[in-house]
Amino acid sequence: MFTKTYPIGRTAGAALLAILAVLILGTPASAYPDVQVKNTTAFPAHVQVSYLACRTDSFSVNPGSTSTPIRRAACRVRKVTANLVGGPAVRGFESSNDGTSDSKFTIVASGAHMVVESAR
Repeated sequence: MFTKTYPIGRTAGAALLAILAVLILGTPASAYPDVQVKNTTAFPAHVQVSYLACRTDSFSVNPGSTSTPIRRAACRVRKVTANLVGGPAVRGFESSNDGTSDSKFTIVASGAHMVVESAR
């Protein structure tokens, strides 16, 4: 019996190598740093981080504390909102249409308002 073999094309071969690299090395090179939010206010904060084409994360941050790192893999941040328990309204952070790779955000007083800013 004879078995016919077919060569792998360049595109298929490159895709196979990329899959093997992810399986062997773990996280793909396109992963972004974990998201963290620092709360510089005197109020507990309920925070929501929305990503482009990914899930939304919700968590709380105590006054004067920084959140635990939130894994986001290859998801770009679209919006970060916060509600202060017993405190004033907060103007959230919103990125452009393609999101941002920024990973550090801070809830701060800005004049008479509270805002979420990218700490870059």
